Amino acid sequence: MTEDLVEDVADVMAEAEEEGHSFLPRPALEAEVGRRLSRLEVRQLRDRGFATGPGGELYRLTTWQQEQALAAGLRTLATAGRLAVITGGPGTGKTTQIREMIQSAPHVTLCAPSGKAARRLAEATGHDAVTVHMTLYRAENQQRRLGGLVVVDEASMLSLEVAAWLVGALDPGARLVLVGDVDQLAAVGPGQVLRDIIAANVCKVTRLTRLWRAAADSPLARQARLLRGGHMLDLQPAEGWRFVAAAEGNIVEAAVQQALAAGPAVQVLAPTRRVARTINARLQAAWNPRAAGKGEVLVDREIVRAGDLVVINRNDYSRNVRNGEVGKVLDAGPGGVTVEVEGWPIFWPAEELPAAADQHGRPALSLAYCMTVAKSQGSEFDHVIIALPATRANSVNLVYTALTRARQSCTLVSSEPVVAEAVHTRQRRFSRLATLLRAGAA
Repeated sequence: MTEDLVEDVADVMAEAEEEGHSFLPRPALEAEVGRRLSRLEVRQLRDRGFATGPGGELYRLTTWQQEQALAAGLRTLATAGRLAVITGGPGTGKTTQIREMIQSAPHVTLCAPSGKAARRLAEATGHDAVTVHMTLYRAENQQRRLGGLVVVDEASMLSLEVAAWLVGALDPGARLVLVGDVDQLAAVGPGQVLRDIIAANVCKVTRLTRLWRAAADSPLARQARLLRGGHMLDLQPAEGWRFVAAAEGNIVEAAVQQALAAGPAVQVLAPTRRVARTINARLQAAWNPRAAGKGEVLVDREIVRAGDLVVINRNDYSRNVRNGEVGKVLDAGPGGVTVEVEGWPIFWPAEELPAAADQHGRPALSLAYCMTVAKSQGSEFDHVIIALPATRANSVNLVYTALTRARQSCTLVSSEPVVAEAVHTRQRRFSRLATLLRAGAA
């Protein structure tokens, strides 16, 4: 087996995991590398950091180990009756359920995958809530395991890796409750943990369907119900809802024009980072153009300047900022960037800004006039514009997640064929977690 083949397989598997797959079936892998793999080559791959499943599917070894460990831990919890799921759409009372649970529990740990979601949970419950990463960091520093009641909000965002760490850190007597909207996008990274647990039918699942918010009968709520029911969106205009039709090659430009007409108070969402970068450059040029005395710096492929709206891309507990939080640039230059987040100035030196300075390959911050739908999870905005060109990322889960970020109004800019294809495409990920859980329960 040549080193070129190993590198090709490694590249294909890395890309597959970025798309959310835990593994690739052999035919899909062979199609990507452009050749059939011999039995000898498969055995050799197993000696080079890969693993194979019972059907010949290929994993990265670490991902295979995480899936196996998570399945074993979840089976133990489910068998003991210490695993439960609460799922429902926006406004169905998930936070109310959490508040009621923690009232009678003597020892509670509240956490969420993102910093934004954790802060919203703390505000809604009046109880300390931090990210899952911080929860695990605290437990490790205190040399203790997580006991009592452990509640994870926005659990649709749990990746295979993080879920495996969390379950592995639980005390034998702990109870784990996962709360989330299963129709939202799954985690960034491999796995679809919440979906798989529900599909496996190994624990109590409470499905909340009744809308309690005052806007239960609003056009936005109706559109969300259509998507949850597997139906096409109603593209007719209504109060707080508008569909702007554009030719497929002009969707991004049409979304930019809608944003410029609406003004900076609107939040634009896009399916991919590439689309978001294009829209950000246009909106930055209009809303925060280059000017004498206004500092700026290049962060990977984006110019960031004083006055810009930016989103934080990394959890940074030393600075008390979380992945997904939004701030305004106070100053930027060759030495670094200062951003106001939650009223506090936070400074990043230039050497810490690039993606290369992060173990996950993410820049410290990026422009936030337009964000990816995945980045917006756990947030809500008064006014949202969704730019939906044709991309591989499109799915009903993506459209639903974007739509449900809007509190008051939502404008969808796309073409009817693109919307129809997205609405009838369910996000599919290769994962064996549900199968492993069902096998263990048999």
